Amino acid sequence: MLDTAGKILERIIHQRIEAVVDPLLIDNQYGFRRGRSTLDAINLVVGTAKEAIAGTRWKGGTKKYCLVAALDIKNVFNSADWDCIMQAFERKNISEYLRRIVLSYFTDRVLKFDSKHGPEEYDNTGGLPQGSVLGPLLWNIMYDGLLRLTIPKSAKLVAYADDVAEVIVAKYLDEIKQIFDNIYARINE
Repeated sequence: MLDTAGKILERIIHQRIEAVVDPLLIDNQYGFRRGRSTLDAINLVVGTAKEAIAGTRWKGGTKKYCLVAALDIKNVFNSADWDCIMQAFERKNISEYLRRIVLSYFTDRVLKFDSKHGPEEYDNTGGLPQGSVLGPLLWNIMYDGLLRLTIPKSAKLVAYADDVAEVIVAKYLDEIKQIFDNIYARINE
């Protein structure tokens, strides 16, 4: 748990980073962003599917198939890689000043806990603290690279926080399978 002073400091840092970064984030990320909601993400996915299946399936028809595959990242905030976050800051040309603040935020983190052997400490070298104000924004910055993968125009990745829907529209099922397999392989690289 973070103390009150830590949360206040995080909120100040969050406001500064968000002002710079939010306009740079991909539109298909709906989680942890002002003015965006779960419903917006769902409406995009459902609208894409409805548009695909409208029309006729006859030869020369406009009706297509639509695949929506939900991808889940296990243990999401604990799996956030600090190096990946810092690289994302560099790719977005975020000021050195803000990068140093975030690097300082990651420095000398220690997890203290009680065990059956008494109090213990563990050097924390990754992940984002649960309950942190800054964690969700740092996650979005890191995750933005995944959502920007070059994929066919007939596909899109739609995210709400750590949940991602891979939405693929194509005339033929074998085409959908091929596109899905290619995108899934890219995500897992």
